[in-house]
Amino acid sequence: MLNYAEVLVANGTGILLMFLIMHYGNNIFRVGLLADKLYYGMVWLTIALCVVETATFLIDGKQFAGARFTAFMLNELLYTMNILFGFLWILFADAKVYSENKLLKKRFIPMILPLLVMLLLLIANIFNGWIFEISEENVYSRNFLFVFDYAVTYSYLLAGAGILYKNRSSTKRYTYLPVLLFILPVVIGSLLQFLFYGIATLWLSAAIGLTSLYISIQTENAYLDRLTGVYNRHYFETYVSALYKAAARDSKKQKIAALMIDIDRFKSINDRYGHVVGDEALIRSARILRASSGKNALVVRYGGDEFLVILRDKSETEVALLVGEIQKNCAAANRISDKDYTLSFSIGYTIADPAVVDKEEFFIRADQAMYAAKRQNTAAGTHAPSAG
Repeated sequence: MLNYAEVLVANGTGILLMFLIMHYGNNIFRVGLLADKLYYGMVWLTIALCVVETATFLIDGKQFAGARFTAFMLNELLYTMNILFGFLWILFADAKVYSENKLLKKRFIPMILPLLVMLLLLIANIFNGWIFEISEENVYSRNFLFVFDYAVTYSYLLAGAGILYKNRSSTKRYTYLPVLLFILPVVIGSLLQFLFYGIATLWLSAAIGLTSLYISIQTENAYLDRLTGVYNRHYFETYVSALYKAAARDSKKQKIAALMIDIDRFKSINDRYGHVVGDEALIRSARILRASSGKNALVVRYGGDEFLVILRDKSETEVALLVGEIQKNCAAANRISDKDYTLSFSIGYTIADPAVVDKEEFFIRADQAMYAAKRQNTAAGTHAPSAG
């Protein structure tokens, strides 16, 4: 027997959570990046799914004119939106990882095929009832192909999570934890509803997962540079302050290193090719720095075309090797690039004991080292690092 109060409370809570997200993030999601818009679509779809699912539960077994037809169409809509939710999720994951529109379009076609197959099956279900049927008494029952809808939806969800996990080093290193916080409630809720028809846990679970994802997005907006995906100056200042406080309590007195990186001739790239290409150069530069620096380094867009890499407890030899690795990876990126411009960096670095050198002096030294490298590059046409 259906517990209508449980259905209303569960789906009502899901709707409330989604409306709260829409209230606080409406403008950002509607006019933001593609990933933000796809997230906004999932929020709206979750609201619709909560409403339609509640309606299917409430109408089940009721007798009135057109009740059976209404119940059938509502369940067709529910199955359609269910698979569409999984499809939007994998598109969201793709948009988070791949910023190039051509690549996104290329990947779109194979990703939409399972959705199209499921839509054809739902159309066929009108005539054969292989997925579900509605009895003459207006009672819903599942048939053997209903598991296909779950299988395709799960495939979308797990494939999206896999895309983000596989590319976590080239996006944000902490991205996968929010993905788990999204996936786990959805998987648990859908399994419960799969095993025990009559309980409404799926879309409340999806709402909880989307809420955790929203918190992650807000964290990104607060601490990450919107264009390049590396940390912004606000987070950098907080992080370095924490390093200095930790150093004051640490008897080992671990040193910290700062690499100050400037993109050579960036203004000429902007002037000659336009700001869109200039933005592309910044994004490519950030990717090179992330790929080169390793998981324990903090990569920051300091401002304009300047980046910082912060390292802890590294020797001068190790820091110099990292500078060489960055320059090597930059040269490799140029060799395989089809861009009209060439990337190169001026890199200066400094290593300091926080107990001896204060924060201001520390970054003055890094800045001076970078400008020394820039002058050296200009004079000699090379890209040698400079230590400060």
